[in-house]
Amino acid sequence: MTTKPRNTKSKPYLGSPPRRRRGDVDLGSGWQSPLEEFGAYGDAFRRAGKELTQSLNNNPAYQHLDACPIVFLYRQAVELNFKAILRAGQNLFDLDGKALSFNESILVQHSLSPFLAPLRVLYDELGWSSAYQDCVDFVGDLELVDPISFSFRYPADKANGRALPEDLMFNVVDFAARAERVLDILYEVLHGIEHRIDDTTEMLSNLGDD
Repeated sequence: MTTKPRNTKSKPYLGSPPRRRRGDVDLGSGWQSPLEEFGAYGDAFRRAGKELTQSLNNNPAYQHLDACPIVFLYRQAVELNFKAILRAGQNLFDLDGKALSFNESILVQHSLSPFLAPLRVLYDELGWSSAYQDCVDFVGDLELVDPISFSFRYPADKANGRALPEDLMFNVVDFAARAERVLDILYEVLHGIEHRIDDTTEMLSNLGDD
């Protein structure tokens, strides 16, 4: 009779096991529900995009393809914040006895434009309508070249054609600055919703105590 070798690892590792040193990370514990971590993940992608942009801007011999991970990281940050805002917005509307209508399938795909309509409802609810157009313009320009978060990750599309337009030229530092402005808005909207949720929950709790 053969037996399988015993797995002596207590946790999965991507490198050497952690030993309380710089670079150790623990991504398995989770600080809250995974559905509440979209904003935190978005912040992490944003920080990485910012660091890479600064590195490229400081290097006179940068490679043109170095722009690809920068655009991908910022796009991913925007997508994650969109999803965090809609999930939080659903919770807020539920507390207020209202419905935030949208096709929930958009929460598990990568196109950005389907988020714009329900986001407009939330922007109006929070008084952020003046900032909405910045998100619309950013999404419109980005999805012209990368509609499903594919083009900056692979050189070829699924038909083996070029993933990006042959004549695509842009300044990646300017793109990053624009993405930062949009993410500043999304950060304020998300935390505005979360504060509204806290206030509404407290108010409903006080009513229940009466």
